[in-house]
Amino acid sequence: PIRNPIGYFRAAFMYALSNRGIVFKEGNPGSADTELKKFSYSAAPLLSILDEINQRSQNFHAETLLRNLGAQVAGEGSVEGGRKAERKFLLEMNLNPTDFDVWDGSGLSPENKVKPSSVAKMLAKMARHPKSEYYINSFASPGVGSGAKRMMNLEAPWLTRFKTGYIAEVHALVGYIYTMDGDTLVATM
Repeated sequence: PIRNPIGYFRAAFMYALSNRGIVFKEGNPGSADTELKKFSYSAAPLLSILDEINQRSQNFHAETLLRNLGAQVAGEGSVEGGRKAERKFLLEMNLNPTDFDVWDGSGLSPENKVKPSSVAKMLAKMARHPKSEYYINSFASPGVGSGAKRMMNLEAPWLTRFKTGYIAEVHALVGYIYTMDGDTLVATM
């Protein structure tokens, strides 16, 4: 985990600018002979960020997403802002926010606590959500992401989507199993 993701990003960004010969000056550029260039960029689409988080377990991306959600939803780009956004979402989904004790976006904090039954309820609600297809397809599957070498010997591996987790000798697996008759099952382990 990165202790100061904003500082890390800033240092990496400044390094990348420097390597490309771009000089960055904070504040007022000062003199009239300084050439200023305006540029714009667009961030990666949310779906590709979710793929990175759920298929490849990119914890830094998850932490950054939590803080960005806090900025967008709660007006506070911090872990606490992200927790406020999370609580708002859980209430909208008719889930009990006290069942999800989340202290970071990466899932690596030893303070994080959530019951498997609560995760199962959330996954079931998300399976019925209008955007469920995007959410479920962001998960790994046999041969994809963290599932690259997992479950390939299943009779129908394409019928599973899952998210793996590991911390302090504890392994976790949550996800969806599609049945041949069209049902969607939720699994939490």
